[in-house]
Amino acid sequence: MIEWKLQEFMNKRLWKRIDYDWGAFGYQCNDLTRQRLKEIWLPQYKALGDNGCKLIALQPDKFIVKPLEWEKNDIRKPNQIPKPWDIIIFSVPKATGHIAVVAWATSWVNSITIFEQNAWRWSTTGLWSDACRIRRVTYANVYGRIRLPR
Repeated sequence: MIEWKLQEFMNKRLWKRIDYDWGAFGYQCNDLTRQRLKEIWLPQYKALGDNGCKLIALQPDKFIVKPLEWEKNDIRKPNQIPKPWDIIIFSVPKATGHIAVVAWATSWVNSITIFEQNAWRWSTTGLWSDACRIRRVTYANVYGRIRLPR
């Protein structure tokens, strides 16, 4: 049931742009994850704006509210493998960080499939550079995750 609702969420938004805060910062990665939390009736994390991801990662106690839980990444522990619906925070050198929803994760290939918005620029035309998309990434830049209650 949980995976089906996540798939429905992704199908509804794939290649579209989400602006949760109605133009405050444009189409940001935070907008997608905050929309996700709103739709499943969970409290919002408190960080806003362009530095939101970095602030959550650096000061989780200040920005994460219960029942959401912050866990710093350590993929050597079996219970640390991200699960579908977790919200992943990436550290991006010389940037503000990045946040995305986990679609699928496996330990044996050391990668996760994420649903994200406003990812690092990948389109030369800019046509879909800020739209929601599905992408497979390694754990290399994963800083931690917000675990949703099950």
